[in-house]
Amino acid sequence: MKDTLVTGFLFTQSDLKTTFFPMLFAATSSSGPPGIYSVARASIWAYLHLLQFCVSNQLMGEAEDSLNKPWRPIAAGRISRSKAKVLRWALAVACLFLSYQFCVVRLSVMLTIGILISNELGFDAHWFGKNLTNALGYYSFQAGACTIVSMLGDSIAGAILRGALIVLTTIHAQDFQDVPGDRIQGRKALPIVAPTTSRISMILLLVWSMWLGAISQAVVAQIFLVLVAIVVGGRFMLFRTVPADRISYILYNVSCFPIYDLLSNRYELQVWLSSAQFQLFHHAS
Repeated sequence: MKDTLVTGFLFTQSDLKTTFFPMLFAATSSSGPPGIYSVARASIWAYLHLLQFCVSNQLMGEAEDSLNKPWRPIAAGRISRSKAKVLRWALAVACLFLSYQFCVVRLSVMLTIGILISNELGFDAHWFGKNLTNALGYYSFQAGACTIVSMLGDSIAGAILRGALIVLTTIHAQDFQDVPGDRIQGRKALPIVAPTTSRISMILLLVWSMWLGAISQAVVAQIFLVLVAIVVGGRFMLFRTVPADRISYILYNVSCFPIYDLLSNRYELQVWLSSAQFQLFHHAS
């Protein structure tokens, strides 16, 4: 039992601080303090879908993981490929069943299709396909968690849609740290196809931040949005080693918190800051 839990954790370890916890924080702070039951349901739903993605992704990228992340379960030999394949599709069925119980089956179907076309159908081999499927996964993942915690109102749905647009245009931030492995896999990631242009394109964070700042009525939010975008975009331009790109990607994820309009009042500002500190602390550890 312990080995099973450890294996499950290792599948998702890299994505907990950049996907699971940020989205769960955003979902639970979107409509005021949530109930414990709602948080538990959203956590289970989000983690199972994340695990489904990770198992699928790591089945397709064993050679890359052997170079970049040899501790992952398949690369490390903790689980055989045949058992991982069974787990991958069992998780797809389990996610759909659970989503039916939680009344978010449509979003689960969207997420499952996104995982399929990204990994098994190879859309993630090209930078545009990867950006597109990431945006689709981002929207369905976040909308599902928010719906489970509370009803998905127009304002929250709009914030998530804006987040999906940001992901579509800037998610290649995650690819800078993986260039060595992507070259082995023959992927046409944007940092490989256009190494200089891809880094310059991170200035889009500043453009998005100015737009989101205009939407927000809080001066503090406007200042934070612009400053964080300058810091993150500047880091990608100036610091180009793999370790530096890892830190920049963590900061990129932190910079995406305000897209949920979490800076509209002091209470939500505290939630955003706590989330940012949590990510940075876990990266440092």
